[in-house]
Amino acid sequence: MKQLNILLLFCSLALIACTDDDAAQQTIDLGFSYQPADVGSEWIYKVDSFSYDDNTGSTNIDTFTYWYKEVVAQKLSGNADETERTFLINRFFKYSDSAEWKQANSWRLIKSNTQIEKIEENISFIKLLFPLASGKKWNGNMANSRDRENYTIIWMDAPFGGHEQTCKVEQFKEKNLIEEITREEIFARETGLVYKVSDSLNSQVKGTRGYRVRYALQTYKP
Repeated sequence: MKQLNILLLFCSLALIACTDDDAAQQTIDLGFSYQPADVGSEWIYKVDSFSYDDNTGSTNIDTFTYWYKEVVAQKLSGNADETERTFLINRFFKYSDSAEWKQANSWRLIKSNTQIEKIEENISFIKLLFPLASGKKWNGNMANSRDRENYTIIWMDAPFGGHEQTCKVEQFKEKNLIEEITREEIFARETGLVYKVSDSLNSQVKGTRGYRVRYALQTYKP
C-alpha cells in the first residue's frame, strides 16, 4: 500500500511538471507579432533618396522623395493548421502626396512558425528567423543562390520612431576608406516594417558616387 501511494505521488508530480511545461511553451514569445500578415493589410512609406554623383570632379547630391505602398492582396496558400501561409503583396508608387498610385510588380510573403520569407524580384530573403532574440544571427540568403550574408538582430523590444517595441535587423554593413554599404530594417510589434536603410557609396575616384535611401512608415492599416 505504501509503495502504491508513492507511485501515485510520483505520477501526480510528473503530470504537474508536464502541465507546467506545456503552459510555459504556450506563453513563450517567439516574435511572431513583428510581422503581421492578413489580407487587406496596408503599409504606406515615405521614401527619401539621395543620389551622389562625382562626374564633375566634385560630389553633387540630388534628393528625391516618393511614396511606396504594399498591400496584402490575397492568400495564395496555407497548410491546414495555418503554420505556414503565403500571401501576394501588391506594390504601388507615386511621386507626390496628391498623385494617383501606380501599380508595380507584385512580391510574395511567406509567414511560418520558423521564419518570415519575402520574395522580392523573384529572389527569396529570410527577413526574420524565429524565435527572435537580441544578437541572433542567420544567413538571410539561405533561400537563394547568393553569397552568405549574416543578418543580425541589433536590438529587441526597444522604442524607435514613436513605436514602443521594435526589432532592428542589420542585414549588411561594411565601411572602409573607399566604400560604405549599409542595409538594415526595423520592425515594430503588431505593425511590421517601420523603417528601412539602404546605402551604397563609393569614393575611390575624385568624389563620391552612389545612393542613400530611407523608407519611413507613414500609415499602417491592419
